[in-house]
Amino acid sequence: MIVDELPASDRATWRILGELAAERVRQDFQHGKQSDLPIVREDVSYGLSERAERAAYERYRADGRLSHMTIIMEELAECIHAPTEADLRAELIQCAACFVKAIEALDYQRSLK
Repeated sequence: MIVDELPASDRATWRILGELAAERVRQDFQHGKQSDLPIVREDVSYGLSERAERAAYERYRADGRLSHMTIIMEELAECIHAPTEADLRAELIQCAACFVKAIEALDYQRSLK
């Protein structure tokens, strides 16, 4: 399917995914594949508490002050504390989708100016 034939909201998503694919190629060129690096360092919490990030998410949502970064931080905490590889993979997909959604919102808000 040709991207330009999609509804505008879907075109934005596919364009961003194309940018992400190009960035991944650039990263591999610059740093190599890095497929052997560990996904998470077991000895580091990265300063993110799943409970604290969830509480912040709920608080900001209830107050009407939810932001994409709040959602992303909550998703990152879930990634860091995922109990299994399957859970980690699912959380990473959710986190990546949240980043794409934030980029879409950024582009949309910029188009209104």
